[in-house]
This record gives sequence, structure tokens and C-alpha cells, in this order.
Amino acid sequence: MKNTSNITEIKKTLKRKWLKDNTLALCIITLIILVIYVVTKILNSIFLVAFNTILAFSVYLYMRNKMMSFIEKEMYIKNKEP
Repeated sequence: MKNTSNITEIKKTLKRKWLKDNTLALCIITLIILVIYVVTKILNSIFLVAFNTILAFSVYLYMRNKMMSFIEKEMYIKNKEP
């Protein structure tokens, strides 16, 4: 049981490290999505609403995948015992 809690603590620490390292990228991406949302409100375009929704969801999945691959690389590949 202690080993499992240790692994979850390591994962939490690595998530915080990844978020800290990628804060600027996440802020820029959020700003771009917000600008598209404001333009959508100004133009009243249903196409831009759909595009923005798909873009936001895709970016979320992409960034989440990058974070998980970073965690896997740090935990399992770099710390692999010989």
C-alpha cells in the first residue's frame, strides 16, 4: 500500500512540474481560444463556434497527452533499473 501511495505522490509532483514548465504555453493557448471566442461573438458565426469548440477540445487532449507522456518518460524510462 505504501508503494502505491508513493507512486501517486511522484505522479502528482511530476504533474505540478510539467504544469510549471508549460505555464506560458498554456496561457498563450488559452488566450488564442479566448480571442477566437470574442471574434465569434462579434461576427455571430456558427462556424467559428464549432471551430473554437473543436479546437479547444483538441488542444486539451493534446496537452493532456503531452503531460502524460512526460510523466511516463520520467517515471518509467529514466528511472528504469538495470
